[in-house]
Amino acid sequence: MLEYELTSEAEDVIRNDITERLNSGEVGIIPTDTVYGLVCASGDETAKERIYELKDRPSDQPLQYLLSNVDQAKQLNIEVTPNLRKIADAFWPGALTVVIQDTEGVYQGIRIPKHGFIITLIEKLNRPLVATSANRHGVEPSESLDQSFMDLNGDPDFLVMEGDNKAPSSAVIKISSNDEVELIREGLITKETVEQIISA
Repeated sequence: MLEYELTSEAEDVIRNDITERLNSGEVGIIPTDTVYGLVCASGDETAKERIYELKDRPSDQPLQYLLSNVDQAKQLNIEVTPNLRKIADAFWPGALTVVIQDTEGVYQGIRIPKHGFIITLIEKLNRPLVATSANRHGVEPSESLDQSFMDLNGDPDFLVMEGDNKAPSSAVIKISSNDEVELIREGLITKETVEQIISA
């Protein structure tokens, strides 16, 4: 496993290297604005299966996707509905996951993280990242990277280190097929705030 220390001086080199690794099918751990994430490039089913194996996660439990902008949801066959656009404009980038149906009726979780390196990495990759917290399934995500490693069922291909993450958990909003919005986990976002945004 290759390790990187994310600094402003090394950021461009690391971004280029990680982009190549993701495009070649590798799986790695990267920092986000919440907890460390276990990621691969979207569209790579083999790499996605490795994430499930590393987490020991049931295959019927979906992973989420990290985007660089809301229109990138279209690459996942997700329509950018009027209310999704409102939510994105109000709360992204940030610790909010939106659960919304794709064109096949399958609910997918999408998010734009508030982390400059990750946003530019996704832009360079030119496709979303498949992502999940870097811990074994059933174990609470840890702010400590060392603890995350202890939990995983094996080693990923690379690790980008940026110290311990101490950000709050992501709020969760569900958007139904008729574009109705429901806040199902608050985080730093309240029901009243969501209602104000949608009614505007």
